[in-house]
Amino acid sequence: MAIAVAPLPTHAQKGEMPGWAPALHDAQVALVRTYIRKSFGNNAPPVMSTSVAAVRTANALRTKPYTAAELAKLPLQ
Repeated sequence: MAIAVAPLPTHAQKGEMPGWAPALHDAQVALVRTYIRKSFGNNAPPVMSTSVAAVRTANALRTKPYTAAELAKLPLQ
């Protein structure tokens, strides 16, 4: 049996996760974040779409993925 193997996208070759900005609007991202924050025994407040919009605006010019060190410095919400 033959198996077709497609080449990996560039981001996957570097171990990076692709961005979701083009695929999900602010309300959808807020719903996903809220689900994650309320799952697994957590009880965090919901994420508002205005919060997602503010983060997108603040990072609109960013062209590269965050490093682990940069993520560690971000405040928890």
